[in-house]
Amino acid sequence: MDEKIYQMADEIVQLLDFACDKKILELYKMVCRRYLYIYPSCIQFYVEAYREM
Repeated sequence: MDEKIYQMADEIVQLLDFACDKKILELYKMVCRRYLYIYPSCIQFYVEAYREM
């Protein structure tokens, strides 16, 4: 994996930690949508992680 994936994943994990806040959840969704077509399997993992919360 390249450095961009690690940075993106780190951002998503940090947002996921605070996804109970409505504004942070909206930001989380925006970030996921932005990277969905670039890193689909990675984003799918984080979407599933949110659903399991």
